[in-house]
Amino acid sequence: MEEQNQLLIKIVDEITTSVTEIGKISVATEENHKQIEEINNALNILTTTAVEVKQVSTTVADSANGLFDKIDE
Repeated sequence: MEEQNQLLIKIVDEITTSVTEIGKISVATEENHKQIEEINNALNILTTTAVEVKQVSTTVADSANGLFDKIDE
């Protein structure tokens, strides 16, 4: 009987340890999801910035071409 009680105690301890580890994994997974969301937001900002830089570059290039055309006239 004592042996069975020790075995049950060990099983309960293992289950408790497993539940604790699952909790840690859940918290880590949630944190990873938050980090992924932050990375996604940063990438969206970078994409928007790249589009804006392209527009400015195009405008500058067009202006430069316009100036060169006037010089050539």
